[in-house]
Amino acid sequence: MIRYGEETILLVEDEAKNRRVVASILESYGYTLLQAADGQESFNLSRLHVEEIDLVLLDLNMSRMTGQEALSALWAVEPAIFTELSLGKKHFLGVAGIISKPIDLKQLVRDVQEALGV
Repeated sequence: MIRYGEETILLVEDEAKNRRVVASILESYGYTLLQAADGQESFNLSRLHVEEIDLVLLDLNMSRMTGQEALSALWAVEPAIFTELSLGKKHFLGVAGIISKPIDLKQLVRDVQEALGV
């Protein structure tokens, strides 16, 4: 059963179309989305919103700052708040799950809820 969320999700995806689609779907289920186009932007957003972020959706295959580098930087900001759900391959640091591309949007919502423990 899918429920409507109240949590805040940091979405890190360098492909604008994918970012818009995922954000739109999750927002339609009540989640608040912070969107970053790359790892550096995600780091900056996480520092500004460290108390608000409940979940990170992170693309591990990005340019400029790789997903692994971004994950390490985000982890350094505040490790206790991050449950990582990676878009790509599972690597390290407490990844809660994997969402493979192309993304099944209904499964995405279920995976987000599972990662959030709801």
